[in-house]
Amino acid sequence: MKKRTTRLVITALTFFTMGFTALAQWNGNDVFSKIDNTSEYGTFELAHMDRDISTFINLVALSGLEPSLLMADEHTVFIPTNEAFKAMQIDEFLHLTNPENKMDLIKFVKYHFLPNKVMKYDFKDSQVIDVEGANDITVSVDEPYDTTYIGGARIIKDDIETSNGIIHIVDRVIMPSDIALNE
Repeated sequence: MKKRTTRLVITALTFFTMGFTALAQWNGNDVFSKIDNTSEYGTFELAHMDRDISTFINLVALSGLEPSLLMADEHTVFIPTNEAFKAMQIDEFLHLTNPENKMDLIKFVKYHFLPNKVMKYDFKDSQVIDVEGANDITVSVDEPYDTTYIGGARIIKDDIETSNGIIHIVDRVIMPSDIALNE
């Protein structure tokens, strides 16, 4: 009986590890893979079509910014995957979703939005994106590896053209370097 239990535990751990490894290796290429022509849709209209980025889209809706962002022309949005939010502290996420902290949620959403179209190759190493005055989001470009980081988030799927802007899928949430949420 003891050998059978041991084998069962080992088998369960093996399947768990395989599933975790597959999940950890997900790189974002599946986002919008079933949509033939992304340029037929607006950025947030398109974003609503993929469940792998639904957490951010729900936060945009909670912020109340969605109607104005839907109407914005020529913009760029960095959308974190649902996996990116799993790396966030629970208390930070709860802080964002608390209706009493709506202004913090609005700021958070705006960290993921640029008011002009910016393709991945337009970003330069050591570039700084100014948000809300003194807070800055840094850009890092690692050319040999064709990797771009925005506020510490790596662009994992880039230059998704929509009818009103560009979407970049990122692997982390974007925060200015000097901001902590629930201060």
